[in-house]
Amino acid sequence: MVMDIEASLVVVAGILFLLLIIFGLALKRVRKKQIPSDYFALFITSIVWIGLSIAIANYKLLIIGVIFLVIALLNKGKWKANRQVWKKFSRKELVFHTCVLAVFALMLLFVFYYYYLASKGVITIKFGLLRLFS
Repeated sequence: MVMDIEASLVVVAGILFLLLIIFGLALKRVRKKQIPSDYFALFITSIVWIGLSIAIANYKLLIIGVIFLVIALLNKGKWKANRQVWKKFSRKELVFHTCVLAVFALMLLFVFYYYYLASKGVITIKFGLLRLFS
């Protein structure tokens, strides 16, 4: 029995979008001051983005990764000044960041679960990134 999951993925995407909005509002409430950009984190993100875009042969994402890399390297002098460390966060910020990490971990678990179901033939995937792996 193969189940069509297109509707359920749309519902899950909508729920994740609502969670993203809630986290954004919570972040705005927790942070009173504007935090400067962390260019070292942008550098690490660009390296990961470039590697993944080459692995999945998506060269549009490669271009974005290279743009992030150039921005990070142009601001290399600000890497240490704007570095965010967990020790400097307030209690509210620690709780918020832990919740964000938990949501991302759940999203990753969700992706692996649907990939497992697709590999067993229980569901079919008609669209999205999961189709690349099934």
